[in-house]
Amino acid sequence: MRMVMQMMDQQQAEQQTKNNTLEINIKHPIMIGLNELRKHDAKTAKKIARQMMDNVLMQAGIPFDMNQAVSRNNAILEEYVGFVKAKAAPKL
Repeated sequence: MRMVMQMMDQQQAEQQTKNNTLEINIKHPIMIGLNELRKHDAKTAKKIARQMMDNVLMQAGIPFDMNQAVSRNNAILEEYVGFVKAKAAPKL
């Protein structure tokens, strides 16, 4: 019975991912900012773009590896917190 349920779940996941279209508004402030960031810090821009894709997949209900998504999200947060911390540190 479990195998039948797993097969059904797998078939539903495949069906959900077949006819999806991602539309990107290049005039949105986030996309404009991401493009500017890409010019100066491509590594961070790539991390943020991947996080945005994780958000899209989650919102659409498309199955993906949540463990990897959380790891990527934490890496972005750690980088941001480190940046803010360094910026806020008193200059000697």
